[in-house]
Amino acid sequence: ISNINPYPNFQLGIAGTPYGFNSALTTGYSNLSTEMTMEKIENDKDNITFTYKHDILGLKVIIQMALIPDINIIRQYTTVINEGNEPVTLTHVSSS
Repeated sequence: ISNINPYPNFQLGIAGTPYGFNSALTTGYSNLSTEMTMEKIENDKDNITFTYKHDILGLKVIIQMALIPDINIIRQYTTVINEGNEPVTLTHVSSS
C-alpha cells in the first residue's frame, strides 16, 4: 500500500508552510495532504479507517469513517499525531 497515494480526504495547514496563492483559511487548500503516503486501509462492516504519513514532518493522519446503519450518513473523525522529534504547529485541519 505504501506506493498508493489516492487523494486524501482531509486538509492540513502547518505554520511556516506556504499554501500556494491563497491561504488555507480562504480556500481550504494546502498541498500538505497530497504529500502524505497512505500506510494502510482497515475495513469492517460499519467502519473504514485510512492511515496516512508525512515522512519529512513526522505526521500521521488517521481518518475514521463510521457508516451509520439504516441511513445514508457517514461520520468522519480526523486525528493528527506528531510522531516526529520536532513540534509542529497546525494552523488548519479539515475533513473534506
